[in-house]
Amino acid sequence: MVSLDDLAAYGIELVKADASELQLRNGTGRLYYVAFHLCDQAGEEHCNPLPTQEGKDKGMHERAYLRLEGHCKEPTISNSRLKIICQKARDMRELRTRADYHLDDKFEYDDAREAQQLLFMIRREFKEVQRQLDSAKKKLSQPPEAK
Repeated sequence: MVSLDDLAAYGIELVKADASELQLRNGTGRLYYVAFHLCDQAGEEHCNPLPTQEGKDKGMHERAYLRLEGHCKEPTISNSRLKIICQKARDMRELRTRADYHLDDKFEYDDAREAQQLLFMIRREFKEVQRQLDSAKKKLSQPPEAK
């Protein structure tokens, strides 16, 4: 089994200034899938199911983003933060699509580096989400006079 941290480390390892275009494309794809799985897992854990009609004409990835940004059941999680996360994941998906399907277009280090930076931002935002959840749990577990 491969962890998301392993997949991220592999993607980061591929994205080097002296890497071949193939490595840059492959690294970008691996980094995107880390972002997608982070979003999908967060949606499973913190969101209500996506209504049947919403996103029915969309693919699995877009449905995961729609769920995460619009159906969070945790009042302590900032909806604007979730929208930022999903937008960055969509930006990464565009890069991954270019890397995987637009083989006649040049794909350079700066493109792959952008994917790296977007994943870093997504992970940072998810850490803040976790901080918000931990803070809310801590407040709930304190005696009334300590709040």
